[in-house]
Parts: sequence; structure tokens; C-alpha cells
Amino acid sequence: MKKALLGKQQGLVFPVMCNAHVKIDYLDNIPDIESDGLTTTDQPYGLWGNTGSFSFDAIITPYDVNGSGAQSTGSRNTSVHDSKKTMPSGSHAYTGVFLNEADVTAPAGANPQTTLTVDGTDATTRFSAGDSIVNGTTGLIIGSISSLSSTSIVLGAASSVAITNNTHLLLRHGTEGDIYLNTENSDSTKIRGNHKMCLFYNTNLKIYLVNSVGSVVESGTYISTTQNNPAAYKLQAVLTTGSTTTTLTSDSAIISPSIKHNILYDTDLQHGGMNADGRFVKNYIDVLLSSTDNRDGTFSASTATKYYLGQELFTRDGFDYTSLGTVTAISSSTITLSATPPSDISLQKIYEHAPREIPYVDNSYHVGVTYTQEGKKLSLFFEGREIKSVNHSDTNIFQLALEDCFIGANNSTTYRNASNYSPVVQSRASANNQFMGAIHEMSMTSLPANSFNGGGSLSPTYEKTLLHLAFEEVDI
Repeated sequence: MKKALLGKQQGLVFPVMCNAHVKIDYLDNIPDIESDGLTTTDQPYGLWGNTGSFSFDAIITPYDVNGSGAQSTGSRNTSVHDSKKTMPSGSHAYTGVFLNEADVTAPAGANPQTTLTVDGTDATTRFSAGDSIVNGTTGLIIGSISSLSSTSIVLGAASSVAITNNTHLLLRHGTEGDIYLNTENSDSTKIRGNHKMCLFYNTNLKIYLVNSVGSVVESGTYISTTQNNPAAYKLQAVLTTGSTTTTLTSDSAIISPSIKHNILYDTDLQHGGMNADGRFVKNYIDVLLSSTDNRDGTFSASTATKYYLGQELFTRDGFDYTSLGTVTAISSSTITLSATPPSDISLQKIYEHAPREIPYVDNSYHVGVTYTQEGKKLSLFFEGREIKSVNHSDTNIFQLALEDCFIGANNSTTYRNASNYSPVVQSRASANNQFMGAIHEMSMTSLPANSFNGGGSLSPTYEKTLLHLAFEEVDI
């Protein structure tokens, strides 16, 4: 049966770059009968008193945690910086390394410094004259670049901000977004490409949306590709009984950007790649002029500025496109791929993905998690249907931990100091598993569902309801 839903759907809104959660306070709901401050002597009921099977479901609208940006020599597009639905793409690099980090060494005796010596990174691929730069650890503004070479950066005026060996430099524009949720980090769990957004958090039950676009690795650093690469989300549930934890993640992204478009312009026909249905799916970017065999995983680009780290490349045969892997390194005109092409690609046209759009930020989706105690079966649901399940190996009976529950973040409450830039918590959204989006409705019942209606509103069984929150009257 088709449904027509009219009007704007309201919800509990967590805008991008927020630090927010809803706490369901245990002590506000479960009385300390013995007045001993111990949960072991409590008599929990409702949400905390349920033992065994349960069903959890919610209607949500996720926002884009990856951001979108492009940058090439002489041309910059730092994307949208004032939207609550998509992250600012942050501090870009010319080659596509989007967090402009450079290790610097101050000249001996130069304090305050006017010239910074770059250690191991070509400064001209990271910055330009006129850029305003900041200390990536403290967030304090260092100054503007007067001139630069591959090994040094000259400031327009002496900097009063302390700069020591191995200080990270960032472009000022977009820096706060990069500090909030890193685009590159030595820890793969603290970058945008792998960010977990917490829908519900309790020690014994955690439910996340997990960004699945991943990263590329450069010199031990994990880098999220934000150029033409908006977030795509998997559903994940983590269930614990006793000392056994089962993590269940959907095999593929359940909420993804749009990758097929109608052909609107002549340039789409001239430079685009169509599929058999006449949809614009790939974008032509280059033709390899070299006749040299390229099956060593590298090739020489005609226009190197059209390539960036993490970019997936394709060759074309009619309506079929063969992936060459992703770009892992760029050195002058030499492009290195993550895989070795199966055949010689010299003299062929090279394609990338067509521009990806994010209609999901204006749509709502139904997600669900169920656990059947008798069969010890943990299941994931999307739009009402089961998409994956697994058996939980422990024989203990499931029960929520007798503690506060959280919606929209975990209980780490890792935030920056509100009064100044120090201390700044790097990638604090990662530490918090911060959700960014809108939660329209959420429920939990003691009845394990075989399916959900997947519609525009939830319909939990009344007598089995443990939790039902609706935020439909107005945006909160």
C-alpha cells in the first residue's frame, strides 16, 4: 500500500557540529528504595526492568557528517559553511588531503617566528600566499602567509603564538569543523569517514549509524575523502550480556547519496558517462596520452589537478564501467592506484563518479533492532524489513544496565572548553559518537517484532511499550 505524507516532518534536531544528547535519567525513574546508593538493591521496572526480548525502532533523518569540497591549484571551493545539515568540508589541500597538516620546525632563536620550516611535506601543495593559518592543537591564529616554498612558510608578520617542533598547521577557514570532527587522524576511529552516530546508548545496548565511506592511508595517517563523497550510513547494534558482546552491522549502507542523475546539460552528454537506462552515472575527467603499459598500478595524468586522494576511477566500455581502484598517492603527474588495472589502460578515457547528491537530509527513514531471548537472535531492520541477523552466543538473559540511557550521543560528554580554545578536544564528535540529524520518533517494547510497518509514524504495542518518544509537534 502506498502512502502520501503531507507537510513538514518535525523532530528533535541535532545540527552538524553540535554537542548534545538527551539523557533518560535512571535515578529520576527508579527509586532508591534502600537509600543505599546501590543499584543492586533496586527494584527496576519499565525500561530497566524488562528482561529478555525487546524491539527498538525509530524514524530518523541523518545529516551528512563528511562534508563536501573540492580544491585544485588556483581554484578553491570550500563548500557550504552555514548549513545545519552538512559538515563544512574544512581545511582542504590541493591534492585532496583535506586536513592541511604540516609538521613545522621553528628556526633556531626565532621567537616570535616569521619563517617556518616544513618537515617532510611540500608546503606549496598545502597552502597558498594569503592563507590565514592556525595552530591545529590550540586553535589560536598564527597569522597570514606572505610567501612560501616547498620547504618553508614566511609569515606576513611575526607570530606571537607559540609554535614548537611538530606543531600542526591548519587553514583558518574550516578549522573549527576539522577540530570538531577530524578529516585526518592517526586513529582510524576518529575521522569523518568512519564516524559512528549514536541513536541509543546504554552499556548493554548501543545502536549506531556508521559512516561507511572509509579513508585512505598516507604515511600512517587515515584521511577522509570529502570531495564528491558524502556520508553513506550502515546500521549497527551492539548487544552485551554478561561478559559477551555481539556487534551486528548491516552488510551495505542503508542510507546513501544519490549516484544516478537525469541528463540536464549538453556537457553531460559530451563529458558524462551514461548507463543503459540513460542516467548520468560517471563523469569524464581525463584521457591518458601515454602509450606506456600502466599495469604497475601507476599512470601519468594529463591534468593532475583533476585527481585527489580517495577518488575512485573507471574506464568505460559502452555502458559498462570498470573500476581501477582509488587514488592513493599523487606526485607531480604520477597517479598511484590502490589496485593494479587488469589490463593496459594507456590511451583510454578516465572517469570518476558523477556528482553525488544527498536527498537523505530531507527525507526520513525507519530503522529497527530486535532481540529474541529464546532464540538468542539479534536482528537489524530497515524500512520495516529485516536486513541482517546473527545469533548471540551468551546464555545470560538480556537487560539494560541500571544506569542512565542516552539518545544522540554516548555518555562521555567530551566537549571543548566553552570559554577559550584551550584545552581543545580533538575530534570530540568521535569521542561522543555524536548524532547529527533529526530524530522524529523512537520506541522500545518488550515484544520481539518480526517486521515493522516502516511507515511515517511508529505504532508500538501499547501494553508492551517500555519507551515511546515523539517529537513531531515542532522542531526542538
